[in-house]
Amino acid sequence: MNAQLEINLQPAGIIPGSQNHAILLALQSGERLTPIDALTRFGSFRLGARILELRDLGYQIETEIVTLANRKRIASYSLADG
Repeated sequence: MNAQLEINLQPAGIIPGSQNHAILLALQSGERLTPIDALTRFGSFRLGARILELRDLGYQIETEIVTLANRKRIASYSLADG
C-alpha cells in the first residue's frame, strides 16, 4: 500500500491570494496594520471586517488605538505574542 502524505501549508479557511491571506501574511511577518495600510497595500476598505474574519478563524489579533498628529484616532492591528 503506497500512501502519500499531503501537507497543506495554507492556513485553514484562508484562500490564497485573498485580502485575508495578504493581511495574515503581513501580520505574521510582524507588521502592524492600519486601515490606510490595508487600503493602499491590499485594496481593502474594511480592515476591521477582515480582522474579525481572521479572529473568527482563531487568530489572536490585538488592537491598539493610535492618536495621529491631527488628533484623529485609528486602530492598529498586530498578531498577539505567543
